[in-house]
Amino acid sequence: MAFQVRTRAATPIDPPDHGAPRRELRTDIQGLRAVAVGLVVLFHLGVPFLPGGYVGVDVFFVISGFLITSHLAREVTGTGRLRFGRFYARRIRRIIPVALVVAVATFAVALLVSSPLRLERIAADAASAALYVPNMWLALNGTSYLTDSNESPYQQYWSLGVEEQFYLIWPALLVGLFLLARRRSGRPWRLLGVGVTALVLVSLAASVWFTPTRQAWAFFSLPTRAWEFGVGALLALLLLARAAGDQRWSVPAPVRATAGWLGLLVLVGVALVYDAQTTFPGSAAVLPVAATALVIAAGSFGPVTGGGGVLLDRAPMQFVGRISYSVYLWHWPVIVFATELWGPPGLLSGTVMLAVTVLLSMASYRFVEEPFRSGFGAGSFRAGLPSRTVIVAALVTALVLAAGFVGLGKLASRGELDAGRPAATGEPTAPPVFTPYVPDNLVPSLRAASSDVPVLYGDGCVLDFVTTRIPDCTYGDPNGTSTIVLFGDSHAAQWFPAVERYALDRQATLVVFTRSACPAADVRMSSPNGAYPQCDAWRSAVLDRIDALDPALVVTSNYDSFGFLAGRRSADDLPTWRAGVQRTLERLPAGRTVMMADTPHFADAPSNCLAAHLDDTAACALPRAEALNGEIREASAAAAAAAGVPMVDLLDHLCTDTTCGPIAGNRLLYRDVHHLGAAMVDALAPVIEQRLDAARSTG
Repeated sequence: MAFQVRTRAATPIDPPDHGAPRRELRTDIQGLRAVAVGLVVLFHLGVPFLPGGYVGVDVFFVISGFLITSHLAREVTGTGRLRFGRFYARRIRRIIPVALVVAVATFAVALLVSSPLRLERIAADAASAALYVPNMWLALNGTSYLTDSNESPYQQYWSLGVEEQFYLIWPALLVGLFLLARRRSGRPWRLLGVGVTALVLVSLAASVWFTPTRQAWAFFSLPTRAWEFGVGALLALLLLARAAGDQRWSVPAPVRATAGWLGLLVLVGVALVYDAQTTFPGSAAVLPVAATALVIAAGSFGPVTGGGGVLLDRAPMQFVGRISYSVYLWHWPVIVFATELWGPPGLLSGTVMLAVTVLLSMASYRFVEEPFRSGFGAGSFRAGLPSRTVIVAALVTALVLAAGFVGLGKLASRGELDAGRPAATGEPTAPPVFTPYVPDNLVPSLRAASSDVPVLYGDGCVLDFVTTRIPDCTYGDPNGTSTIVLFGDSHAAQWFPAVERYALDRQATLVVFTRSACPAADVRMSSPNGAYPQCDAWRSAVLDRIDALDPALVVTSNYDSFGFLAGRRSADDLPTWRAGVQRTLERLPAGRTVMMADTPHFADAPSNCLAAHLDDTAACALPRAEALNGEIREASAAAAAAAGVPMVDLLDHLCTDTTCGPIAGNRLLYRDVHHLGAAMVDALAPVIEQRLDAARSTG
């Protein structure tokens, strides 16, 4: 997140012989901060007309690159050296205090409102934020900023991590490039610009290369984001070269005014057009970055009337720009916790969340940002870093880490979440008998729920979004006299324990073809990375493999959801979905294909809910109509009937006529929001075997 740095109004970088310049507020940049944070906040509030509001973060990156490079270059040209200690002390005073205050406050709220299981994950996120590596932590966990539904209240810290890492590297790199360029030429800034341009191009190329295949790393890591800072840095160096030259060339005011408006229009247009399915960052980030550079450049070559500054200079924009850093830090935990307690933001609740964010931001700006920036902690060691700044930053960091340990200690003092309650027994029944409490012998335990996956995952047989090869995933009887195929997305993979037992009992070889978010249905899908051409190619290749195998039985299933369906996501997609399901079923072996009906869906992982309602599992149940994607389910059934393919439906073992619950007997039914746990499917195996046989006899 960018923060307030003052530069000269007309030329942010002065000639080297002008001495220490008087620095004035760049009101256009202050207003641009308001635009950036406004886009991000409205995007996170779910405002429907700004699906690409996430580009506001890119605006902050360009601003940071411009202002920091302006400051560093001014000091190097004015004094011939760079005081690294002073630079980092200034960054500490401006960035860290309020960031750590928000981090501590966030953890305190989490202790009050989050379930014990969720709190364990939040503690790890808090530690990563305190250590300034949240972007790496999110990338390691494969988080999708644009689509992930299990948000961390610290997720907004990723951009702060990127900036901190940029500040750690950039000063030394810039000075090194400057010294090298000065040694080789009398015009060092020109060669310096060439060096920075090369770095920008390498970073941009890396972003374009990795975004389609490793989107989490491309989105969250500094190497693939550095070019955005670099564009701002290049603009700063361009102005330095202009200021240091014999002739100060100028850009006509009408051109600058047009450029400013064009930049703002492009920036807003991108926020209107981009969405969660845009392959981002990659080449798609070029537009918002270039637009930001245009706006900054428009105000960098002298005063201009009638340009974008007419909007950016307005008092409301200046107010929001001043508190933009605090707004960015506060808005996300406010939204996450409010959503956790009261549901997704609507018009009224979203307005309340926004108001709370602004009030908190005003308070933190007044009582944290400003005191550290201008007064408290400004004394200095002779060796460099200000003593009080270092001490306070270290203390607050320790508090955040301590808060994480306190949270984990609180969990440990409770003992096992599922301990100390009566055991429960009972095999799956139809209708199910839901256990009203979390039993002592729950299988799996609440902590192990998310790991209750079929062995397919460990074997690499549920392909990710980027893998193109089709691995050899053979199970069952290796010397079987017949072949059974399991084909579909992760909702087909969830049936593996029962289908494997079915194959073993019939001396059959089981061949598995499954891929995340890629249904057997012939529909065009998208992924968290954007486009998902791998899905279409994989599906086509698998169908050819199935033809060659000539199996005795194909078991297929799909996730009945428009969540990753490319394009629109509404009832208008039902004909598309039904036609796609029917095309695939008609392509599979006639009379030898069975489709498993999809399973219920929950808003939150039942294990999370149960951890907060150990004695009242009914609080984690859903009405049957709410747990089922009824229209899509009916469309799938209609497609199967039209293709002459029988369906096997286990809904009578998962829901009563009115309710879908999380625990039956001592079985935890679900491992996450919409997948059955492997243990539950294994318990259902005898029922599934009987129904597969019955379906084959009618098919």
